[in-house]
This record gives sequence, C-alpha cells and structure tokens, in this order.
Amino acid sequence: MKRLVFVYGTLKRGEGNNRVMGQSKFLQEFVTEPKYTMYSNGGFPYVCEGGKTAITGELFEVNTEEDSRRINRLEGYNGIPGHEDNTFYDVTFLETPIGRAEMFVSKQKHNLPIIENGIW
Repeated sequence: MKRLVFVYGTLKRGEGNNRVMGQSKFLQEFVTEPKYTMYSNGGFPYVCEGGKTAITGELFEVNTEEDSRRINRLEGYNGIPGHEDNTFYDVTFLETPIGRAEMFVSKQKHNLPIIENGIW
C-alpha cells in the first residue's frame, strides 16, 4: 500500500502526534493553493475548505496499513471520503509536485481564532 498524505498540524515532524505516522516517510514540505481557512483549537488546528489562506505543511508517504489505520483513527476518519461515519475530518485531494495527496479537512465551520498565515 502506498498513500500520500499532507499534514499541517500535530502530525508534522517535531509535533506531539508525529509518532502516529509510524514508519511513514517524510518527503518534503508543501504549501497549498490559497483556498482554505485554518482555525486554532488551542492544542491543534482545523482546516476548512473555502477561504484565501495557503496552508503550509508536510507530505508523507504512508506505506503500511497499520500506519494508515492509526492516522485515520486519530483524525476520526474511516478511510472513505464523504462517509457519514467520518466524525471530525474528511479528506480532500491536492495535486502536488510528487502526486495526488490526501489532506484532512474539518467537516464543520468553527467559531475559533483564525490562523491567518496558515502555519501551525
């Protein structure tokens, strides 16, 4: 299995949940198109589609089913885009220089402080 994932919060290198990435391989930093809004929930960010912010994050190659399941569990995502059981996040797809990547996006709008620069 090979899955390309874009992370922008606590899954990034040096952040508290990076251990969940397991054997996933860091590939490169990446900045999205400016079409999102990033919110601060204190301990982690939410990103919503819509807005004018470019999100800065990291691209990882996820190579094992175990790592993929662990990442999905943390994000409240069942692995099927658009599924009603996705509790916190769903995914959108990004075109990157190294391929199509998944990005976790919040399923709801938030009344939280906005991170204007898109960097967590």
